[in-house]
Amino acid sequence: MATPFLERIQSELADLDATYERDFAGQPRPTRDLAALEQMVRRVDDIIARVDQIPAVARGRDLAEGRASAEAMRKMFSEEVTQVQRARLASPAQEAFGILAAKANFVFARYSRHFANLGRDTRDLSFLAEMVTDLESIESKMLVIRKRERDPVFDKDLEVVRQNLNMYSAERGEVEKAQSGGTLEQQAGRLSGLANGQFAVYTEQFANKSRASRRPALLARVVANLDSIERKMRHISAQGFFVDWHAKNIEVVEERRKAYDVELVAIRELRKTTPLGDIMGALGEAANQLFAEYAKHFAGKARTEVDETILSSLCDGLGDISQQMEELARLEENATNLQNLDVVRTNHAAYEQEWAMIKRVKGSPN
Repeated sequence: MATPFLERIQSELADLDATYERDFAGQPRPTRDLAALEQMVRRVDDIIARVDQIPAVARGRDLAEGRASAEAMRKMFSEEVTQVQRARLASPAQEAFGILAAKANFVFARYSRHFANLGRDTRDLSFLAEMVTDLESIESKMLVIRKRERDPVFDKDLEVVRQNLNMYSAERGEVEKAQSGGTLEQQAGRLSGLANGQFAVYTEQFANKSRASRRPALLARVVANLDSIERKMRHISAQGFFVDWHAKNIEVVEERRKAYDVELVAIRELRKTTPLGDIMGALGEAANQLFAEYAKHFAGKARTEVDETILSSLCDGLGDISQQMEELARLEENATNLQNLDVVRTNHAAYEQEWAMIKRVKGSPN
């Protein structure tokens, strides 16, 4: 039976681990709170000191394992302190490259959530094409920095980006193969599933959301996908596939496509007439809503009991908000927007880490 002392030690270690995952893991090191990290090291030292007051022969297996975990945690935190200190002394080129590497990690995480180990015939090919474009842009910017300054880390990170870029490019061809062929009924069923995927994107990222905070390019992608799906559905009908459910699906896709297109026009018109500062404010409010959703569905809950699909949607939402904040920062200097962008990136990275941990705990292949 666990003693109160052991339970307290385990609880403190779990809290430290969660804090590290939320505030430091996968984050750009120059932006991290060094004082907070050093305080975490001191907290681990205190845990080790309290355990050491108990003779080794009297600790028992669980407490001995707890001390070993604390030692490993102290080593990791101490190494991270050194890395953050080093990052703060980094050259502008190293800092800029680090930001690009962090953006690449977000693309990798997005691929893991939406493509890895999932049926190719159900995947959004345009979404994958967008990831390829993102990595191509990151690779291009990394190459510019590397020409100005040589660093072994640059070559390592650049190689990782290239490997993933090659994999995603090859995957596009495999997805195209998986989504072609089959009987007319199979094709119709596949298109129905792809349409439902687009409806889900709209529901998660646009329905009942502030127009000022929505990314037009994302909705344009949904509309274009539905247009393509509708044309393919009609082509199947033209080949002689006449069944009620297929005809009804065509009507639904056409209806949603037209409605989404109207919404896209409304979003674009609103953003044309809305001051950039107000759009930045709307993005900040939208981010806060996603943080509240995370607290509602995940804070303090066991990873085995939560729904990772909700978390994936939150990650997508923060990714879109982050992209828009970054684009606006290039148009207008705004200290609040930059602060909000850092908060969004920090939470986004933490949520991606949490999604991966949930999948690992649940034993999912991806």
